[in-house]
Amino acid sequence: MNELTNAVPQAIPAIYLWGIEFIKAVQTVANPALTEVVKIFTDVSVYGFGILIPLIYMWCIDYKKGLHLLYVLTFGTGLTDGIKLILHVPRPYTYAPEVMLTTETSFSTPSGHSFTGTLMYPAVLFYGAKTKLKNKLKIFLAIIFPFAIGVSRIYLGVHYPTDVLSGWFLGGFVFFIFFLFTEKIENKISGFAEALSKVSSKNIKSVKFAAAAGFSFFLILICNEKVYGAGALFGLAFGNIYIFEPLKINFNASSGTPVQKIFRFILGFAVSIIPVLAVYFAKINASHPQFRLYVFLEFAAVGAIVSGLMPLIFVKLNLCRGKNAGR
Repeated sequence: MNELTNAVPQAIPAIYLWGIEFIKAVQTVANPALTEVVKIFTDVSVYGFGILIPLIYMWCIDYKKGLHLLYVLTFGTGLTDGIKLILHVPRPYTYAPEVMLTTETSFSTPSGHSFTGTLMYPAVLFYGAKTKLKNKLKIFLAIIFPFAIGVSRIYLGVHYPTDVLSGWFLGGFVFFIFFLFTEKIENKISGFAEALSKVSSKNIKSVKFAAAAGFSFFLILICNEKVYGAGALFGLAFGNIYIFEPLKINFNASSGTPVQKIFRFILGFAVSIIPVLAVYFAKINASHPQFRLYVFLEFAAVGAIVSGLMPLIFVKLNLCRGKNAGR
């Protein structure tokens, strides 16, 4: 069901009136060709970048860093969905249909695209693999891409300027927490799990997975309308903790020839979308009484495949062997 149903209040707050006027000012340059380009840019730059790049990191560059990127992306996605549901802010075109150049089914604040762009671009540039790019260029790219994404959402009439600003702020905040504390938090959880395992029957895996499951169910608590982020986070943790780690998979993402890496990515992506295709062809949609459960399980399966099953398959097929496999 469209979340915006019956969400329109009688009076339009002044901040949204100003936002609509701002959108109209941006749209003075609008034309059909530009609109199509912006639609492609806004989706490819976020969905393509936000999903494909972390997978490339996990399977072809650095497994651990790729896993961290996917953890923070799935948690951040669920967090923004929850905030949208709590705030219940209608889209700009709900008040002013003339600004609608495309549509969305969720609420407006904050901008999920702006959040993801502000989180993922800096994360990949500064947290990811070392590059030859100078810091000044990294900073420029980390600013210009999220800025362009935010402006594109305003241009399309799907977000107020305040949505974009809040998305930028939230994305930047989560990035700094992620950049500064991810490994420290992971080490703390591992240390706590190890200490607990010495004084109780609980093993390290159970404690680590319980922590990840706690984050997942927190997302369900704040947004039970959309559970794909919670499901993916749950599955990523399961695949890493119960498949990748205990099997001691000798997988080095940086190893292998360029051809092997390309094939790894293609194969990994093809296998990972099998649960999505299964739900699609089973025709399980929002009208199904257990739809949310199926969505959770669907994305949990995807997460487990990505973090656990695929590295195992890569090793079994000798796709991570190459001139630098021993590093």
